[in-house]
Amino acid sequence: MVVDMKKIDSLIEEIGEKSFIELYHIFLEEVSVVVEGMRNSLIENNITAFQGWAHRGKTTAGTFGIMQLSKDLGYYAHCKPNKITLEKAQKLVEKCEKEFILAIDEINDYIRTNIQK
Repeated sequence: MVVDMKKIDSLIEEIGEKSFIELYHIFLEEVSVVVEGMRNSLIENNITAFQGWAHRGKTTAGTFGIMQLSKDLGYYAHCKPNKITLEKAQKLVEKCEKEFILAIDEINDYIRTNIQK
């Protein structure tokens, strides 16, 4: 599992089921935007933009309990730009795609199983 379900439980307890579902729909849109932004910044060879997208992805992942990905994105968001190679950045984008897809599946299962509609 890539999602810390305790984080999801805490989020639902804090904001309620209805608000969680609304926030989750925003998350679904945000994931695509972040991955596309990271990919485009690499195409443009813009490391500053890549780091900005990594920071945005870190926050998005962390909010929904995708803690390891959030940590990895946080490193790239705040490291010195010369530490980021194209190969490492491409691998991070691939990891984002894979882990966000897994997380979406896990959260969808959680919603189907645990949240009243």
